[in-house]
Amino acid sequence: MPENTAQSQDLVLDGFVIPAGVGQQPPGLLFDLTAVGNWLEPFRRKSPHTHRAYQRIAAYWLYFLEQTHGYHADLLLRAGPIDAHDFLRALTHEPQDAERSRNSALLASGSGQFELARLAPAPFWQDHGPRALPNHFGVASNPFARAKSPRSVAQAIASLSSLYKFNNTKRSAQDQALLDFNPFSDLGRFIVKQDAKTDRVFEPNAYLRMLSATDRLLAQAETQTQQQRAIRLRWITVALFNLWMRISELSSLRMSDIRQRGGVWFASVHGKGRKVRAIEITPAVMKELMAYREALGLPALPQRQETDIPAVVSLRRSASHYPSMTPRALFGEVKDLGTAAADWLLESHPNPADLEVQSLAERLRQVSPHWFRHSGASEAINGHFPIADAAERLGHKDPAITVRMYYHGDAKRRVGALQALEQARQED
Repeated sequence: MPENTAQSQDLVLDGFVIPAGVGQQPPGLLFDLTAVGNWLEPFRRKSPHTHRAYQRIAAYWLYFLEQTHGYHADLLLRAGPIDAHDFLRALTHEPQDAERSRNSALLASGSGQFELARLAPAPFWQDHGPRALPNHFGVASNPFARAKSPRSVAQAIASLSSLYKFNNTKRSAQDQALLDFNPFSDLGRFIVKQDAKTDRVFEPNAYLRMLSATDRLLAQAETQTQQQRAIRLRWITVALFNLWMRISELSSLRMSDIRQRGGVWFASVHGKGRKVRAIEITPAVMKELMAYREALGLPALPQRQETDIPAVVSLRRSASHYPSMTPRALFGEVKDLGTAAADWLLESHPNPADLEVQSLAERLRQVSPHWFRHSGASEAINGHFPIADAAERLGHKDPAITVRMYYHGDAKRRVGALQALEQARQED
């Protein structure tokens, strides 16, 4: 545990904020942070992405417990199965069970009879405002403002269960296990089971629509900054779809990571667990990169010494300084592009009420950066790109994961076959 050398300042430990002066209190005050910190430590260097994700969900859980029980040093010890179930309801926006609300309002009278008291106020987590309530764990935005997807809920419950399991184990013969129970142990049967196959994909037509949107943005640009943004958006779109990278990988990619070997260009990508993999770059994608680099005033081809130049540069750059875009900024750019592409599709199409047009517009509005990775890889795999090569390119340790998540049958071909059967029945 780090020492609190400045008593006038807050102590920040693994992203959790403890009020100033806590170092003067008994060590037990740091029980929750000790448990969470010990659990997170193995992920700090092994997988920073996982570390951040686990850190965030642990903060949400402690925030939930603080609002439920008040601030205590041992909130993890105070949590019970009911808290875990309510946390699940908070994540999914499932309404609180009416019968349970009535039962919780029944109070025992002096005569031993039960009488209905005034109904308790709605739980704090049913307030879906954007700001979090005051708390000691650095949570600024309301984690329950929007319902989480079933996949995100399952990941959150699994990670918190692993927090308790980790701290259930003694680290040595002399130590005591910090936690001797797991309030999430029976939540699995309440979580909707998800098919491993991802549905976060779009057809190549959507990709082409987004490229057209970047061209339209460039044509309408009135300032140099708008021009640079449109050209950068096109490069982001091309890179995410064709290189199958995660948004965090693209954010951290440097120009010096793009090199040529044996006549083929590669991008050396630092993925999960700090594993490095080489992603082949086709001539068409290199042409897009060259156009982007020329817009930045750089030589057409990447140089080995460009270690300080990111593959995607922030617009807030100077002549000699090239700041990178954060994953959050990249996410916002992609969402804006998807919305613009959807709007222009409906404006320009002769029949905007057509079902396929409406479906495509809705898909474009839903697009997020990770959809590009899934869509580009799925298109290649369903086009008979070797599974083993796809797994290596995606950074999957087991090719079976690639098959389960990325192989999608040709839905249009199946519908066509079913329609042919229907027509044959009518003819008979």
